[in-house]
Formats: sequence, C-alpha cells, structure tokens
Amino acid sequence: MRNVPAALDRAGELGHLFVREWVDGHIRSSLLKSRRETALEQIATVDDHLSRARQGLVVMVTHDWNLLAVREELFGLLHEKDRGPDSWMDSSFGVAPTTSTSHLATPSQLCHLRTSHA
Repeated sequence: MRNVPAALDRAGELGHLFVREWVDGHIRSSLLKSRRETALEQIATVDDHLSRARQGLVVMVTHDWNLLAVREELFGLLHEKDRGPDSWMDSSFGVAPTTSTSHLATPSQLCHLRTSHA
C-alpha cells in the first residue's frame, strides 16, 4: 500500500468489491500499487529466495492480496471463483523443493510465459 489510511478508507467504502476494483485497476495508484506491479514484486522476491537456497524447503509468508495478484496476473485465476479444493488454501502459491539440479521453472519464467502470450 502506498497510502494506508486512504486505502483502508476506500476499502471501507467499497466493502467486498474493493479487491476486485483493485485487481481490475480501478483504485488510484496513489493508494495501492497495481496488480501487475505487486505480482512482479512478489515473483522477484520468490526468485531471490529460491536462487539463494542451496537445498531444502523455502517457506515464504505474505499477505493474501499479494497472492491474489500473482494468481490473477500469472495464471488468470479469479479469486472469486477459481478456488482450490481447500478454500482456506485457495491463495497458496505453491511448494517446490530446491536442489542444485532442479529443472523447475522459476516464478519469473512462468510470468514471462504468461505475459508474453497475453
């Protein structure tokens, strides 16, 4: 959030519509970063942590809005209806083991695939 008090006021005005208004780009950029900017920042953070991990499990915790931005920007999943089998985990980003020989695509590679075909 760029302006927490104003963003929270706007959220209070819009109620349950606030997240959809933000994701669709209808909230002023002086209040919140865009969905795309938020998603790319989250992906860069994940990339950074995964690139520094040698082996093991990387656990990252963030706000659900950040995950919603990634889900919609990267996968085109709508938070209102594209839920996973466990609704309490519907915003889970994913779990991937890290090894020096991993052939998994990084989050930024996945984002490039999605945005280059948009």
